[in-house]
Amino acid sequence: MTLLSIESFYIVVGVILALIAVRIALDASHPSRWGSSIFWGLFAATFLLGKHVSPLVIGYLLLAMVVLAALQQVKKSHETTA
Repeated sequence: MTLLSIESFYIVVGVILALIAVRIALDASHPSRWGSSIFWGLFAATFLLGKHVSPLVIGYLLLAMVVLAALQQVKKSHETTA
């Protein structure tokens, strides 16, 4: 008996990454709000949909993430941390 299967781990990580994408999308002061939000949303989709879609689709999602990063659309927030 395992405490956490790999599939449930991927779901938990995917949900966390999706929440990060939503949080960035709602932050009006983020320097690259939409690019960063799309990046994290695509990252979440790779974890949540990885078992249900073909590897080619995952490859295209990763390629889109690389394009967003190469165009410098993924930036750190200016939010203060604890």
